[in-house]
Amino acid sequence: MQMNVWKPNRHLNNALFGGLFLYIVGFLLGDDLLAWLFTRGGQVSFAQLSGEANAAYFCLTISIKGLLLWFYHRWAFKHGLEHITTAFSKKTAAVSIISLILFVILDFAFPGFKSNLMSTWNYFNRLYGLPLGLLNTVLQYIYYVFEGLTMIWIADAFQTAGETRWSKSIPFGGIALGLLWGSSHIFGKGWFTALTWALPFGLAVGALYVFDKKNFWTPFLFWMIFNVV
Repeated sequence: MQMNVWKPNRHLNNALFGGLFLYIVGFLLGDDLLAWLFTRGGQVSFAQLSGEANAAYFCLTISIKGLLLWFYHRWAFKHGLEHITTAFSKKTAAVSIISLILFVILDFAFPGFKSNLMSTWNYFNRLYGLPLGLLNTVLQYIYYVFEGLTMIWIADAFQTAGETRWSKSIPFGGIALGLLWGSSHIFGKGWFTALTWALPFGLAVGALYVFDKKNFWTPFLFWMIFNVV
């Protein structure tokens, strides 16, 4: 009887630990602290950094997330925590098409509301010129890939934790992702952006993950379409 109680608790604790570990290392340390160091405690903006310094920031945060995900995958697999599937389903295709249409409409209705591939390229090219502008644009989108991967693995960890005790239909991963990843945007982009964009967007990523039965591609393509279009 004691063993039946202990095992779920251990599974729950491991899942919570994994989700928090991914968030703390991937975003609090790998983004916020790193950005604070590069901007000398917020005394300068990223726009004031050299192209080389900006590229170095991207390389470091990408490396941190890459190593983190590699380490976490091995640990989570060993403890039976990872439940991500990789089938490209009909739901994946439907969500991707709807997302593409939605974000195109959003760009036309609210110009400048969000960045996309062209605005990112124009921004870095204007700041640094062709070679470093192109390099930073490429690194920015490699960063988005690793940011999206980290978000989905966080959603998976907290979804596993929630399902250990409660319903499988509730997007626990999205709720946790919205609160944690969303709140971290307060430091760089302020309360308004964190509450009106990052928090609901994190919730959407986690909800799509549950909606398509823990399919990696559905939330990941939603995330990348948002950043590209």
